[in-house]
Amino acid sequence: MRLSFPLVAGAVLIGVISGNAIFGPPLQKYWAEKQQQQEAAKEGQTGTT
Repeated sequence: MRLSFPLVAGAVLIGVISGNAIFGPPLQKYWAEKQQQQEAAKEGQTGTT
């Protein structure tokens, strides 16, 4: 069975949109916390040297 390009493109688009809707907010929260930890670590390193 051959899949047509518009069918595959539509499926990819739906997957990206639904994945962003499902996983977007938790990932944004995770990366915000991760960035805060890295900034705190940088401040700790510059303060001790």
